[in-house]
Amino acid sequence: MKTNARVTSRIVSMVVVAGVSLLMVQAARAQEPVSTAAVPSNAVPAAVTNQPLAPAAVTNQPLVPAVVAVAPAPVAAIARGNWRIGTRILNDSLQDRHRGTEFNNSFVGTLTQLNNKQDDVPDKFFAQGRIMDWPVWIGVSYDRVQAQSWEGNRPAGIPGNTDGNVDLKGFIPYVQGEWANASCFTPYVEVGPCFYKSKFDVDPNWGNHGQRRMDLASTKGVEVAVGTGIRVYKNLSADLYARYTRINDVTGTFFDNGDNQGDVVFTMSYVAVGAGVTYQF
Repeated sequence: MKTNARVTSRIVSMVVVAGVSLLMVQAARAQEPVSTAAVPSNAVPAAVTNQPLAPAAVTNQPLVPAVVAVAPAPVAAIARGNWRIGTRILNDSLQDRHRGTEFNNSFVGTLTQLNNKQDDVPDKFFAQGRIMDWPVWIGVSYDRVQAQSWEGNRPAGIPGNTDGNVDLKGFIPYVQGEWANASCFTPYVEVGPCFYKSKFDVDPNWGNHGQRRMDLASTKGVEVAVGTGIRVYKNLSADLYARYTRINDVTGTFFDNGDNQGDVVFTMSYVAVGAGVTYQF
């Protein structure tokens, strides 16, 4: 039931993002004045001569109305500007979820498994600027990835099967190259380093009223991503995105009643896919 609730929550979040994009498009279109195309005249002035006018030839052919060619409207107006802001919702999947056995090369003690913990919020904000008029952008994005620690040999629902959650928050400065073209699709690739602050949120059932804790060190990594912008109206675009993030092992120390109980290590590298919105100005 929990899995179904998480999936439903993610779907609702993505629908909200798409709905907001459509509302913004409709509002922008409502503000734009309607233009009337001028119809060119087919009338040609007669040349002025000293010759008497000849009567027009009478034929039995029906009159054919002039055909006015109207150019089709473009799919979407070309986005202008050297700055972009936006946000995404990401669905991530940890790459190394299992480690050792209890008390033998485990993450720590009896913890041998990490489970993905999604935040289901479109809060992966980013901002970027273009270098001159080149199809190259420099940007920075906010990132957060979480995992629930787990005693792999215990079934769900039994108290003590988790010590708490690993929580990484940080920023990713990146370089992005795009393929600019006349269509509404703008594919791109990006790469950059990652910098995270690490925290362990202790589960109340395990924490022993604050006597147990895990102190984690900051970590870093590198990300590689691909995606495409999809212009929906003028400078507003939808965004489809996929990213691989290689994060160095998160290390730390486990304390019980103030005493050092040993080293901690968590593997948090992940793959993510998601969607969002972008505004260029």
